[in-house]
Amino acid sequence: YDTGGVAGGIEMCSGLGACRKTLEGTMCPSYMATRDEQHSTRGRANVLRLTIAGKLGESGLGDKGVYESLDLCLECRACKAECPVGVDVARFKSEFLADYWQRHGTSFEARALGNVSTLAKWGSRFAPLSNWIAGSGPVRSLNEKLIGVDRRRQLPQFKRKTLRSLAPVEPGQPDALLFNDTFTNHYDPEIGLAAIRLMKRAGVRTALAANHCCGRRQISKGLLGTAHQKAERKTEALYEGAAAGRPLVFCEPSCLSAVREDAPALLRGESRRKAEKVAAPKA
Repeated sequence: YDTGGVAGGIEMCSGLGACRKTLEGTMCPSYMATRDEQHSTRGRANVLRLTIAGKLGESGLGDKGVYESLDLCLECRACKAECPVGVDVARFKSEFLADYWQRHGTSFEARALGNVSTLAKWGSRFAPLSNWIAGSGPVRSLNEKLIGVDRRRQLPQFKRKTLRSLAPVEPGQPDALLFNDTFTNHYDPEIGLAAIRLMKRAGVRTALAANHCCGRRQISKGLLGTAHQKAERKTEALYEGAAAGRPLVFCEPSCLSAVREDAPALLRGESRRKAEKVAAPKA
């Protein structure tokens, strides 16, 4: 945090209440749906302020109450973009969850959803059998019980042929690199292929970046130790292209956020300098 740690970031909230707007903008989607103060950016900042001040007992909120207050945060970062002072509840949430898991043990749900990139890899490898298994009644019921995914929900389909295997390879050095995120690679490769065709028609020779998982899911679930390792690996993989001045193109906004905002915040020293180079917009 450049604001003086989590406490400094929380104190940025002045209580103005712009986060309670309901007619325009995005901040905050969960508040706009519930109209409950605890789900507003200001409400969550106040809850965390009580936590740091050691006054949870006085408020009757309790540690579980803080978890529930932050649980509906979608980590869309609309608060950071639209709040007059840039309060970033998404980062508060990941820091709180990391501490919460350390004290209470990491839940199965966090471990499962935080490592969905591994699941996607194996799902693609065994598709379409994996899709049939995931769509079966017993597995849907198990998912609802263990990780909170409603059994009525239609799950995305794994694709046997991934974007990595389908993307055309052109001779010569590329003009731009496409970040090959987990969902585009394993579930929607046609989106990545369409992006490559679009850039080709614009005269931009594009290749897939040699990237690793951005760590967004680990960050979202408070698995910051693993997220730190992924940020280092991803930065090293992307640095050569960034140093050569090649623009990095994203199909998935959450991966862009992880590269541009989270990786520099997670890393230190030379690794952070490289992450900032990767994150910097290219002309």
